[in-house]
Amino acid sequence: MAQQPSPETVTTIADLAYELRILKMHAGNPSVRALSRKASLIGAFLPSSTVQDCLSGKRGLPKLDTVLSLVRALGVGDPAPWREAWIRAGQDRHGLHGRPDHRSPPSPNAARRLTEAGSRIAVVNAARGADFVETLSLSEVVEQLADMPPSDAALRLDLVAPERAAEVLPEMDEGKASGILSRMRAEAAAAAVAHMRPSSAARLLERVEPQGRSSLLERLQPGLAEAIFEEVSGDWPRKVGRWGVAEPAIARILGAMSPENAVRYMTEEQNYRKGALWLQADPGVARLLPLMPISGAARWLDAVDGATLVAVLEHLPDEYLSAVLAATAIDSMDRVWQALGEDRLARVLIGMAPSDRSARMARIRHRFGTAALRRIRDAERA
Repeated sequence: MAQQPSPETVTTIADLAYELRILKMHAGNPSVRALSRKASLIGAFLPSSTVQDCLSGKRGLPKLDTVLSLVRALGVGDPAPWREAWIRAGQDRHGLHGRPDHRSPPSPNAARRLTEAGSRIAVVNAARGADFVETLSLSEVVEQLADMPPSDAALRLDLVAPERAAEVLPEMDEGKASGILSRMRAEAAAAAVAHMRPSSAARLLERVEPQGRSSLLERLQPGLAEAIFEEVSGDWPRKVGRWGVAEPAIARILGAMSPENAVRYMTEEQNYRKGALWLQADPGVARLLPLMPISGAARWLDAVDGATLVAVLEHLPDEYLSAVLAATAIDSMDRVWQALGEDRLARVLIGMAPSDRSARMARIRHRFGTAALRRIRDAERA
């Protein structure tokens, strides 16, 4: 019977490398290049050389996200045992075995080094500091990062697994945590926020500097952004509207929101005037227009450029268009004719009330051919 991988037996870096090799054999012994390609399909960057180093154990302790990406590429559904294995290997490397469950004290040499070094995360370089963030207890990490300048703490958290950063930041004072989050690389900060509870993420984002907040939100999955918005204290549509998030990012989030939340955000007074920008960023937002007041939707259509108008009107049914175009500016009808074409615009005009249709026909009658005009006149007589 083939030997099964046993991450729970890992206590050293050599053990970790050995069990990863067993896992690779158990998965059919794919090549390192095949693993690199498989990792890219699940959104991870895992060069072949990095896979080889991880499996050999000769280059020291690999990064946690490398190990987790590798085991996922090898078909592991729950990587938690491998995370624990990596932590134990890291503790052995730093002479800290037994600390998480307090079953045994650190060795005398390790204890002396801790005493002499004080804040170990701060006195080493960023990469070594990141190792300590991963292996020290959560309370120690929180205490030590809180005593560091936010920019230095951010450099350490940039290099740890996002799951670990997501554990650490919510345990810190919100002012300090938001300062660190503001200074982390946008990709690392977004990954950390994605692993937090939405309520924790909302509290921190409310205090993050505007530029960092916008850059971070642009990188979040739209559905997650909505969950975070809902946890913002008070009137979240008004507060989020003041966050200064770039319109393309907001449009992408709106497109994935529940209709109820999207309309709440879109109809909030200060956000309302941005509708044309959202439509230009993502014409798919047009699916939400029928849920809004007709007058507001008409104003947005009046304000968009011609190319956007074409894309938006494709999303809207004729019956709704008859109502909303009756509320648009008459001067917009030339653009509407170009966007809809003669046949569809004739159908839309037929669906309007006679007074609205007459006012708009006065503007664009000359554009219609004989057949379309006959259809409109026949509808008026019916």
